[in-house]
Amino acid sequence: MLPYEHEASPPMRSLTSRETPLINRAEEMELLKEAADAASHGEGSIFFLYGEAGIGKTRLTRELRGYARSRGMQILYGQCQALFRMDSVPPYILWKDVIRDYLQVCTPEQLQNVVGNYPSEICKIIPEIKHKLTDFSESPPLCPEQERDRLFEAISQFI
Repeated sequence: MLPYEHEASPPMRSLTSRETPLINRAEEMELLKEAADAASHGEGSIFFLYGEAGIGKTRLTRELRGYARSRGMQILYGQCQALFRMDSVPPYILWKDVIRDYLQVCTPEQLQNVVGNYPSEICKIIPEIKHKLTDFSESPPLCPEQERDRLFEAISQFI
């Protein structure tokens, strides 16, 4: 048997007392903490965690959420299992959970601010938004290409 050459990093302290410590993710966690700290100062960014099942993506995300929440940040979360099955991935599926997560914590006024001029476009993928908006108006119909562009603009503005 060959000796183990790389000693494991010491476990990181978990932010939730019932979970086991986060192991071998110090570098990733530090990068994400730096991004969270930068975001709290107005420097936004987006990270996508991807990889095989069971490698700790969800666990790493929970640690980051705990870190950010401890600093008073609002956290929105979404998963996209369908991306790993490249057959017929619905448009904007990645953002549906994030938008639904936001619906749970925002006021109608905050929601109106983020949907701006595009409430009916956002409702095409998240119909329940209509129930929380105080001012809802349908957008005029456009050709399919313009409809697609308008939906893209609506989701981009929301995010």
